[in-house]
Amino acid sequence: MGSRIFSYKKELMKQSFRSTGWIGIAYLLVLLLVLPIRVLMELSNEEFRLGLAQEEMWEHTDIFLSLGSAFQVLFIVIFSVLAGIFVSHYMHAKGSSDFMHSLPLKRSTIFIHQLVMGYIQLLVPVVITGLILLALLNIDQVDIIYQSDDIFRWFYYTMTFQTLFFACSLFIGHLTGNSIVQGALTYITLFFPAGIIFLLQSNLALLLIGYSDSFTPDALMYRLSPIIWLIDNMYGVSDGWTLWYYWIVALVFIVVAALLYQIRPAEVTQQAFAFPIIKPIFKFGVTFCMMLLGGMYFAVIQGASLSWLTVGYGLGAVIGYVLAEMLIQKTWRVFAKWRGFVVYIGISIILLLSVVFDWYGFESKIPTADQVEGVMINTGEMGSRYYLNEEYDSDYFVEDHQSIQDTISLHQELLDRNRHSTFDGIFYSNNVTLTYLLSNGQQMTREYTMDDITTLDPYLERMAQHDNFKKAIYPWLFEEGITFRSVYLYGYQQSQEITSPEMIDKLVEAYRQDVLDMDYQMLRRADVQSTLSIEFQLHDGTSIGHGVPVNFRHVIELLQEENMDDLIQVNEDDVRMIAITDGTGNSEDFYSFPFQEVPGNWLQVTNEEDISELMNIQANEAGEWQIGFYGRGDELLYIIPIDSSQLPTNITSQLESS
Repeated sequence: MGSRIFSYKKELMKQSFRSTGWIGIAYLLVLLLVLPIRVLMELSNEEFRLGLAQEEMWEHTDIFLSLGSAFQVLFIVIFSVLAGIFVSHYMHAKGSSDFMHSLPLKRSTIFIHQLVMGYIQLLVPVVITGLILLALLNIDQVDIIYQSDDIFRWFYYTMTFQTLFFACSLFIGHLTGNSIVQGALTYITLFFPAGIIFLLQSNLALLLIGYSDSFTPDALMYRLSPIIWLIDNMYGVSDGWTLWYYWIVALVFIVVAALLYQIRPAEVTQQAFAFPIIKPIFKFGVTFCMMLLGGMYFAVIQGASLSWLTVGYGLGAVIGYVLAEMLIQKTWRVFAKWRGFVVYIGISIILLLSVVFDWYGFESKIPTADQVEGVMINTGEMGSRYYLNEEYDSDYFVEDHQSIQDTISLHQELLDRNRHSTFDGIFYSNNVTLTYLLSNGQQMTREYTMDDITTLDPYLERMAQHDNFKKAIYPWLFEEGITFRSVYLYGYQQSQEITSPEMIDKLVEAYRQDVLDMDYQMLRRADVQSTLSIEFQLHDGTSIGHGVPVNFRHVIELLQEENMDDLIQVNEDDVRMIAITDGTGNSEDFYSFPFQEVPGNWLQVTNEEDISELMNIQANEAGEWQIGFYGRGDELLYIIPIDSSQLPTNITSQLESS
């Protein structure tokens, strides 16, 4: 009897290999093409070999990045799900289901055999490819492209995501009776956590005044959707060896799938769902997601007015409900199934009204001064300099009592303005974010929109007197323990890389001093007052670039001491034209000035003598006038604020008479 049972198991393995073996063979072939063969192709390229001999062209940090990363990701996503579909396919076809379940085997035995055979189709190709990559290390110069540590890291990444995707596909396969539905639902499940959070946050930002759709850090969104994480890792974002939680999720999928298989009816072949309880969950889930998507669509197209949002929600809900019913019933004749939809609409209306009328008190919540330890105000103009997505350290908050009172007053003013605002667009550049550090250690954030951001100047000018305000705008620069791998300086005519640790430390410290010396007006216009830009390369691969304004005294003096004056010099021969405005023009209009008419009072200077004289003018942050310098190709080199008294009389008279 024992040998008979063993014979059945062996035949079961053979049968499973006949249906899934092609997946492993095909996967092995594409991996060999993308990795080992690609390495040999590159080494046979004369230009590539010459480049390796001169300098390391590849930075071996991840084989994902250096060798066909896009194809690797694509094959992981496709073959892992296919393996799960084909090991589950016998449950979805009546003939194979009847045959398999008529065998004198426990369902647990069948499940384990199918699981093992499916996983082998993914594991063996990766192992073989990894061994070949290890063997190729004996070839000269291959170790510059990758090293043994990179192979083990690649193996870990690949098997982590293959295991997760395969387990998810297997789990969905036990919930459904149709292979096509299994594939679709698997990908939906892998995107769902990040997708539903994105939809909820985007719609709450439309309905709730002060709600920010950036409350959830980007890093968390990546981890919630493994496919998004995998794609993002292709471009160099890496969690290293901290993906252990994906293995736990994969194990949960497998255990639940095994339990479901024990109670799954064998006759539910070709049905959308194997368990009746899933149908209403799926139906209302699809309806809810389509409703949110419909609201977002109309908000983008027609504006975020409540009337158009309501239309979007209604149409999205109808479409979602009908599509879900057609999938479940396997027919388009579902229009008589309206009672469940009425119940859904009733519940949805109550939920929407509770948000619109703020039954939860979110909009009106403004902390009192005794509840606040520190504040931070950020505008869209300065927000581009933010590096961190997580909550801010307490060191970045302004703790001055007057600033706290100002922020609370500003909060009330912004709330009143937004309640009476007629603006109905979903995208708005003038965003103002208020963040409180509360006495209980928590942070409270609100985001509002404004027609005229300059009305914030009185508040921000007072806050800009505090170093913490500037540190919050450049948090990466003041982060404790931060180190830089290199610094790139880009001048108007040339660039230079700095790798000396001593010089990097001097340059970073000089940049820090200049940032702390900036006033509010300088903070607003820092990136446009420069012909020199600087890019900091962190050891984790992050790159952060900014301008070096012309009055960054410490940085410029350091470059002069190190005989790098050429990086910061703009000669008279480099300037073809100068544009001057008396304050009625906008800084952004300097970019359009050479090509089209711009609003405000402007003067164009092209006379060489006038240009020579104007180039000697020094920036005056207190000045209301602005002067922009243009290169030979009409490109804007830099802008500086000036006072009218700094200009020659003939220039002032020309501008006033224009």
